Amino acid sequence: MTSLLTDINSNTSLTISGSKDGSVHWKESVEFVKFSPSFATVPMAATGGMDNKLVIWDLQHSTPRLLGNCVHTFHGHLDAVQAISVSTNTDFIVSVSVDYTACV
Repeated sequence: MTSLLTDINSNTSLTISGSKDGSVHWKESVEFVKFSPSFATVPMAATGGMDNKLVIWDLQHSTPRLLGNCVHTFHGHLDAVQAISVSTNTDFIVSVSVDYTACV
C-alpha cells in the first residue's frame, strides 16, 4: 500500500489512509482523507482522489479494512481532489481540486 495521507480520529481507534493500490474501494488513487470532527453525532469520513469525486462515508458500522457505507458521492471537479475540510459545525464540507476550483 502506498499511503499518501492519513487521518486519525481522536475519539476512536479508527485510522484512514489513502492508497493507490486498489486494495479497498477505489480504482483510482485516493489523495485525501478526512474524519468529521470528534464531537460529530455520527462518525463520518470524506475521501477524495484522482477520480475527481468527493465521497462521504458513514463510519457507524465500519470494520477493519472496510471503510463503512457510502452516504453520498459528489461530482463536480474536473480534476483530482487534493484537499478536504469540514466546517466546525459539520454542516459543510469543502473540497479543493487540481482544476483550481473549490466546491462546498
